[in-house]
Amino acid sequence: MAHVEVPDDAWAASGAGPAAAGVPRLLPLALGAAAALGTLWLWQRQARAEAPASAGAASGEPSSPPAIAVRSVPSVDLKRYQGTWYEVARLPLAFEASCVGQPTANYRLEGERMVVLNRCAGANGELREALGVARVVPGSGNAQLKVSFAPGWLRWLPMVWADYWVLELDADYQVALIGTPSRDHLWVLARQPQVSQAALRALTRRAKAMGFATHQLQYATAP
Repeated sequence: MAHVEVPDDAWAASGAGPAAAGVPRLLPLALGAAAALGTLWLWQRQARAEAPASAGAASGEPSSPPAIAVRSVPSVDLKRYQGTWYEVARLPLAFEASCVGQPTANYRLEGERMVVLNRCAGANGELREALGVARVVPGSGNAQLKVSFAPGWLRWLPMVWADYWVLELDADYQVALIGTPSRDHLWVLARQPQVSQAALRALTRRAKAMGFATHQLQYATAP
């Protein structure tokens, strides 16, 4: 969850706006941008490499072809989806490894976008937050989104946007299964810190049928 925030007014603060003259004044900003992009690319690559692949090899469980394709639900009412969700289970993620306890995600509609606030406690007890935005993929019925935690001035880059698909959602908007079409990331979210064993088993079976490595799930509370 942790990431480096770069303020939206970084351009103005650097003195590299339209009034700035000459390449030497632009060079520090260009180098800073290149470093930020490199960090984001490495972070995403590490997250993909360290999640299901490494854990799968350690588990010794043979992989099998998915029974069904990864599909999102037909539609999501984003107004009802707003609010706080607890992370009940997830596939191992490098960028959440330093979180202890149970992470939460809060979603708030602002016009046509969703503001995302992820929170978790760090190892030394401090509260860690990651603020981002989500936008709907056109034609997905609001069930497929792109989420970015990059600074605003970098969000024009496709590489800073990640998939967020709602794979399962109960009628009361109390339990949700979130994943990515690559099958690298998976979350079980709920309005309460815990869910019933029946609900958890149903979501896990559904994810396994889609080809997710559910045997590698990490639980915030005992399953």
